[in-house]
Amino acid sequence: MNNFKIFALAFTLSALAPACSDSSVGDGDSASISTPENGSADRPCDGGAFPDDPEFREFVCAVQWAQLDVMSAGGEIDPTWGSRSSEAILLYGEDRAAAIAELEAVFAEMITATP
Repeated sequence: MNNFKIFALAFTLSALAPACSDSSVGDGDSASISTPENGSADRPCDGGAFPDDPEFREFVCAVQWAQLDVMSAGGEIDPTWGSRSSEAILLYGEDRAAAIAELEAVFAEMITATP
């Protein structure tokens, strides 16, 4: 189980890389993002990804922080969260609304799994 947590953490951090890189995709269309408040004000989300869509970049960071919260609290980790988050980030350029919907679903599962 300890190896799984290390793998999950590594995967989470690698999925965070797109939010911290200097590249961007997508056109920032009008789909809105709604997330529960999770203390994101004190959590960094620096990076150059999605420079024309800081709302999406902040949401990607919130999802990554939520997964770290689950791991830190000893919650049950769903091994699909990392791949689903990555796929949603990749989908952003084609369909921002669908990317947001998938990230919202993953985020909700993470919040529910946090003890």
